Amino acid sequence: MAETLIALFFAHVLADYGLQWRWLATNKDRGWVLVLHVGIVAVATALAVGHLTAWPVYLLALVHLLVDLAKSRLMPDGIVAHLGDQAAHLLTIVAIALVAPDLWATGFWAKTPPIVPQLMLIAAGAVYASWAGQFVVATVLGSGLGADGLRPRGRMTGLAERALVYGAILIGQPLAAALVFAVKGLTGLRARPEIGPARDRLILGTLASFAWAFAVALPVEALLSHLVGPAPLP
Repeated sequence: MAETLIALFFAHVLADYGLQWRWLATNKDRGWVLVLHVGIVAVATALAVGHLTAWPVYLLALVHLLVDLAKSRLMPDGIVAHLGDQAAHLLTIVAIALVAPDLWATGFWAKTPPIVPQLMLIAAGAVYASWAGQFVVATVLGSGLGADGLRPRGRMTGLAERALVYGAILIGQPLAAALVFAVKGLTGLRARPEIGPARDRLILGTLASFAWAFAVALPVEALLSHLVGPAPLP
């Protein structure tokens, strides 16, 4: 089951972030654009689990369609909508993995070395922690949909800090993650010694950024440690 769960998560990250460019994300209220996105979800999922015709793959895509429809029609843009959307997708992934745990074991990736799903999980977690975190921070700060609402320097700093925190947790060095947080806080506050909206945004954005990185890194680390298997990391 662990490998199936990892493959489904990998496909979700690929379809919702790697293959969902800004135009597609902002036009999903148009029916054919939403269908295109869900088609990408279905293809990514089928390829990730190694089954091109398995019904759970297309059930997941159908639920993805319904979740995205509900978000676009019933919920205004904001952090609640974004987190609710992601939570629904992740719960769907877990449910499909429980219903069809042998998707990976019976697919065409089944005979690959155990290191393959490990690397898939590490890569998907890295993208989810760093890149998806930009959307979370932008939404928390009220900068509009997507990471483009953040300044270029802020985007790069956020990507770096979340990647460092994620990596620190995966290698078992939470103190290093705390050090990154401390350095970011001290340098940021020194750059904005005045009290005002800019300083408030810095604090809020930093807290949201680190909270997201920890929220992604901890379950990834747990899955790597306890569910994937004994194969060593490279």
